[in-house]
Amino acid sequence: MGWLLLAGLGFAEDTVAWGGTQLTDDGEPDTEAPAESEPEPEPEPEPNPEPEPEPVDFSQAQSVDDADFSAPALPEDVAAEAMEVPELSKGQLKWLKPRLKELPPNPRAHTEFTAYTLDWAEVKFGISQVQIGLLPRTQIGTSVPLDVIGLWNANAKVNPLRLGPVDLAIEGSRYMVRQPDFGLTYTSVGGTLSVIATEKIGVHLGSEYWMVGVEGLPDPTAISPALMVSDEDLTKLGVVDLDISGAAVSTRLAVDLRFNRRDSIIVQGAGVVWKETTSNDSPIPLRGLDALAAQEDGLQNPVNAFMVSGAYQMDLKRLSIRLGAGYSTMRFMGLLNSFEVSYRFGGRTKRDERVQRRTWRHNRKDARKNGSDAPDTQAPEASETDGG
Repeated sequence: MGWLLLAGLGFAEDTVAWGGTQLTDDGEPDTEAPAESEPEPEPEPEPNPEPEPEPVDFSQAQSVDDADFSAPALPEDVAAEAMEVPELSKGQLKWLKPRLKELPPNPRAHTEFTAYTLDWAEVKFGISQVQIGLLPRTQIGTSVPLDVIGLWNANAKVNPLRLGPVDLAIEGSRYMVRQPDFGLTYTSVGGTLSVIATEKIGVHLGSEYWMVGVEGLPDPTAISPALMVSDEDLTKLGVVDLDISGAAVSTRLAVDLRFNRRDSIIVQGAGVVWKETTSNDSPIPLRGLDALAAQEDGLQNPVNAFMVSGAYQMDLKRLSIRLGAGYSTMRFMGLLNSFEVSYRFGGRTKRDERVQRRTWRHNRKDARKNGSDAPDTQAPEASETDGG
């Protein structure tokens, strides 16, 4: 019955499967039959990579002291191969101190006779000028000594053009004396071209157009003698009224030789090259105008109204001192250009210098706190670090 059942089911194959292996009619394994492929083992998952160290977050730091410079711990295998940074010696710290006399010169530090201006929010208190950086490349100021003697004044300068080593500034000033029966005004507009010729030499060429007006009769008891040729009452000379107007063009040339960030030599010269005046034939009692008005109108010899000066300037952290000598046909002008003591603070340049000094002090403090045992080695020679 069994074979009939198999025949009825149509089992007429030559081979049968036994235990997953195909057999022939003789019961031997059939080696030519394709074997079923075994499933490939699944790849082992890769170990989790080490997390990347998080960068230092400066967004919430208000200053260098607030920033967190601590780095995350290194993996053990990396830490075993890490080398300790050597401690700085006292000699190396001393050599790294940012001394102004060893720093490269700042070619745009001087702002009086150049096209350069104070930094935004920088303030300068000086004997001859008080100035403030009102906006980027824009400053306003006044000459305090002239204010004291009654010649009220204000000045402004804007530096709108900077192309590489070349700067161009537009500037103007206003001077005036006001009395009940007298008025004096000086108004000037002009420009200055400054060129950084080399790292240590700057050349500055400027020109101004002056407009002068004098009306009325001054009271000699209420005006500073520094502005007058004579303190004698003009009415005794037969002068009833002054009516003077005029215009003039002056040019100036200045050269500054900068040895380093601190020391420099400044040479300046200026003169009137053209003028035109009209008056009611009255004598001009105002110093400076008297000699100029005596000349013929038109082109002028600069020696008729000029100023020359030479000075040494030392710029410290905030204090600047200029000492020299000068001469001018107009009283005090030579002195104002050759002598100056000023105090500057604020602005980006002074802030960057302050951060530099503060960073060095922090490094020195850390070295002292850690009790560095590093040998007090000599500082590198200048030729090895800055080319001499």
